Amino acid sequence: MKHKLLFPILAGLLLALPGTAAERVATLPQTKPLEWEKGDLSSRLMDGAHRFIERQIAESVAKRSQFWSRDFSSPAAYVKSVQPNRARFQAIIGALDPRLAVRMERFGDDAHPALVAETSRYRVYQVRWAVLDGLFGSGLLVQPKRSAIACAVVLPDADQTPEQLMGLAPGVKRESQAARLLAENGFELILATLVSREKLQTDDKQLRNSDQTHREWIYRQAFHMGRHVIGYEVQTVLAAVDWFRQQHGQDIKIGVCGYAEGGLIAFYAAAVHPGIDVALVSAYFDSRQKVWAEHIYRNVWGLIREFADAEVASLIRPCALIVVQGPTPTGLNR
Repeated sequence: MKHKLLFPILAGLLLALPGTAAERVATLPQTKPLEWEKGDLSSRLMDGAHRFIERQIAESVAKRSQFWSRDFSSPAAYVKSVQPNRARFQAIIGALDPRLAVRMERFGDDAHPALVAETSRYRVYQVRWAVLDGLFGSGLLVQPKRSAIACAVVLPDADQTPEQLMGLAPGVKRESQAARLLAENGFELILATLVSREKLQTDDKQLRNSDQTHREWIYRQAFHMGRHVIGYEVQTVLAAVDWFRQQHGQDIKIGVCGYAEGGLIAFYAAAVHPGIDVALVSAYFDSRQKVWAEHIYRNVWGLIREFADAEVASLIRPCALIVVQGPTPTGLNR
């Protein structure tokens, strides 16, 4: 009943204002009558919104410096000076939840045993590891038969599998099988599976018609909880790093490397965790000024106001960062 009374009350107040309706519209402060030609006004409104967003993105480049107070007097001073930025970055990507106690589980059955493959130099196991309550990482553990010279978390693109990077499945050229090359040179590896970019297979007609991928589906669900598919995968990498430290102590060198979507996750994990020694980012590092042209699941609210790729890279110091520019996966808009 209250809502039914609201309209006539407002209408009466407007009619009580002095002057005609046309005069009142013409004299509203900082406005003028809309004089567009007849047509699709919704398209014009969207075009205006796009121009506004692109202008805000362009202006963000010059404004980012206000968020930073870097101290280059020493490595320790630098790390301390960017810690507030690192904390904000971690919050923005939703990687805030405390991780569970680290443990690695080798698993299998008669058809798919835990030991996936073995060579004269290393063994490959299918594994999973606890990350958060209800969240597990999964992939492959590659252990050398001699003492590991170093450890690395290797991240394929979202359209690839860990088995492909080890040469255990077709789809990746032999010279591009980075994980296999590292394993043959004495590295202990964890190859994490990323959330797939494949289309959802579901009986839900409405969801099927949305044409969403698995990554977009998780992105949309996590967004409402202040989390992100990127944050979950960064946490998965950091849990693997925790396990390496637990197994080998503080002196072992640990790296992260990834390709395309895996490059993004490796890049962000190194920015969050100052204990990672080296990060290799392939087919990802670029200007983020056209973020609107990338897949929606890369959208992180408020990120480029403070953090484009150059700023994220500055969080990695004094860790070594290797950027490899190469072809991106087919169909991945960049």
